[in-house]
Amino acid sequence: MAKHAPSFRALSAFETSARLGSFTRASQELHLTPSAVSHQVAKLEESLGTKLFIRQDTGVQLTSTGAAYLEKVQGALSLISGAVDAVANTELELRLFSTPSFAVLWLMPRLPDFMQAHPEIKLHLAVSTVVSDFARDQLDVEIRYGIPEWPNLHVESIFCERIRPLASPALLRQHPVKQPHDLLNMRLLLHDIDLVTWPTWFAANGVPVSPSNYEFRCDRSYVILEAAVQGMGFVLENDLLAQRYLRSGQLIPVFDDNVSIPVRAHHVVSTAERVQTFRVATFLQWLRAQAAADFDDRGKASLK
Repeated sequence: MAKHAPSFRALSAFETSARLGSFTRASQELHLTPSAVSHQVAKLEESLGTKLFIRQDTGVQLTSTGAAYLEKVQGALSLISGAVDAVANTELELRLFSTPSFAVLWLMPRLPDFMQAHPEIKLHLAVSTVVSDFARDQLDVEIRYGIPEWPNLHVESIFCERIRPLASPALLRQHPVKQPHDLLNMRLLLHDIDLVTWPTWFAANGVPVSPSNYEFRCDRSYVILEAAVQGMGFVLENDLLAQRYLRSGQLIPVFDDNVSIPVRAHHVVSTAERVQTFRVATFLQWLRAQAAADFDDRGKASLK
């Protein structure tokens, strides 16, 4: 009887040699030298107190004891290999959670860059307006919208954003606007859950009153922006989410930057434990670089 359990390396050398009928071929599969494979098998035979192979010039052949032992250990080795693969796959699967508008308008156009740079990390993205539960949902990273009041989580507010009135070029030509109070007489679109709404923006720009009726209202940025593109009215929206429309010229700012309101509306949220993992640390490093480059691009565009 063996005095102690054989090592995984010895069992692997034995199983591979038995399957391939050769220490040399086993060494190639295991990325070892033939002598190292032979040494591992010899240690296993010594531990068991019996011969497992008959050594021949053309290779190796299992003894009757070796054949019986192989039948018993192959199942265990398969289970161990499966467990190793499962853990490795879990470590390299990045589970993301985001608000729908941020996912559609900002994240998705950039994710191909991340996937190309890090093909070893597999992405799983879920979207919802409901704040997640990290313990229950087993998430890695969430992009949350709102005021960052989550003291037990790792929170980074890396996105620089400005809220400003936007309109389609055709609508602005048809209804020129010179000053903030001019918008009181225009068709306005309302994003219901934005951190800065029309009453706040009007007050910040010296207009003591604000409209009580709106041409169209919605709770999704990507819908309200599409409404603005169609010329349904003037929209007050986040330039971080609207940049695709601004770059294409489908929407344009109504005023200069001095009447916009800076906010930190989108936040990267994780746990202290998960930010230490390779998959999350890699994604956060990439996300910070993307956010910084995006802010620089928007700053340059505003100076044109």
